[in-house]
Amino acid sequence: MAVLRTVLGALLGGRADAARSDLAEAIGGEQVLLGPASASYRGSTGEHPRVKGNGTLALTPTRLLCRMVIGRPVDVDLASVTGVSTARTFAGSFVGGQTHLVVHTTTGDLAWFVPDLDQWHAAVQAAVASR
Repeated sequence: MAVLRTVLGALLGGRADAARSDLAEAIGGEQVLLGPASASYRGSTGEHPRVKGNGTLALTPTRLLCRMVIGRPVDVDLASVTGVSTARTFAGSFVGGQTHLVVHTTTGDLAWFVPDLDQWHAAVQAAVASR
């Protein structure tokens, strides 16, 4: 069992490194307003991936970018964001003691568990307002 944990840890650790590297490449020369930070993607009610997973999240003046350890990238153009809120439940999911950061877009809502929820909420709200 210990060998299996070691192998899985190595595989997922390598994927996490690849996700962070892919995020840095996607950001390119854009200014980063907040992040990169580890975050848990909680899915979408719209056109973005519905599958939940761990990843890395960053906010730029034009986009909210998430790179998943396993799964497709999740990029949100801030021009499509209609609001941001927090919620104890999202898409029928409730995790005790956690509050979702919910980003409302013209094509549906997306949610994350983030470190320092208040900071992320304020930063996304400010970035959207400045567009």
